[in-house]
Amino acid sequence: MGRRNHWLARVVDADLVRSQKSLSVFLPFFLLILLLVVSGAWVAEARVILWALMAAIALPWYAFVGWRAWRLTQAALWRGDRNYDTIGKYRLPPEYAVTESATAARKRRWKQERRARKNRD
Repeated sequence: MGRRNHWLARVVDADLVRSQKSLSVFLPFFLLILLLVVSGAWVAEARVILWALMAAIALPWYAFVGWRAWRLTQAALWRGDRNYDTIGKYRLPPEYAVTESATAARKRRWKQERRARKNRD
């Protein structure tokens, strides 16, 4: 991501994390309402152009917000798994001390598959 987009990512991340009803998700809807109010008396061709412009703005915005939400979700999952591996499993009954989190298991399997592929070649 380019440096000029860091501020946008920070704003969207803060909005997604801090509120249950994120304004960054609803931003295109606000633009749509504004578009409907403004284009009420315009000719049909101008309205079609405005709708296309609205779609051209909304689709990349939703892709960006969705990507940031996915990244935040993954970070929260990794943080929770790391907490389980370092602290959580030792607070459970003793038979759970030898278990591993889903992230650790996935990483171990990935390393095993990578070694197997490397040894095959």
